Amino acid sequence: MPIVFQRLKIRPVLRKLADAITDAESQWFDVSRHVQTSESAVLRGLTIIGQAEGGLDYIAVRVASARAAFRELPIRNYDDYTFIDFGSGRGRVLFLAAEYPFRKVQGIEFALELHQDAERNITLYHHRTRKCSVLESVHLNARDFRFPNENQVLFFFNPFEPAVMSQVLAHLAASLDRDPRHVFVMLLFPVLAPLFAATPCLRLYKKTRRYHIYRAVSTGTA
Repeated sequence: MPIVFQRLKIRPVLRKLADAITDAESQWFDVSRHVQTSESAVLRGLTIIGQAEGGLDYIAVRVASARAAFRELPIRNYDDYTFIDFGSGRGRVLFLAAEYPFRKVQGIEFALELHQDAERNITLYHHRTRKCSVLESVHLNARDFRFPNENQVLFFFNPFEPAVMSQVLAHLAASLDRDPRHVFVMLLFPVLAPLFAATPCLRLYKKTRRYHIYRAVSTGTA
């Protein structure tokens, strides 16, 4: 059999194997932490706070991909930072972030049902790797979020369409202009990376196929 046909036969098998591994990893993460974060959710039919336009469906992040990005954060004193996940859904990324000693881990979620699931998961969450004691889900539309004056790590796994992301980035830029500070931005499988690259107050720190990491800079030195 020609090599090209052998490859065409092997690829679907490898794809199924990869999907099975990802699913097993996802289920094990939930079971071992006493939470339920794996199930995807379509926004249609959920109770949305504020404008629903511009939000995207909830898909749980792959644990291995998120951990790879976390390992690249150039942070020594995690307790100097608040971690914020935008479009946090049922809270999987919150529990991954809790494996680091952040000052606080916070999720921003505009779908009431997903926010309630996250709150339930937070009360049930237990694992020996937990290092952050303060976890919370905030029921809020990201358009209305205002960045507090504190060091932050911001996480985005394609939660919004471009119009909403542009608004969030505008609020971030205004906040950094008022109060310069240490801020890192993590993008997982960044579909909207060009918007971040075009934001003057952010500079690319690390780039791979799976994730991009940006750090805040003074616009006078960007």
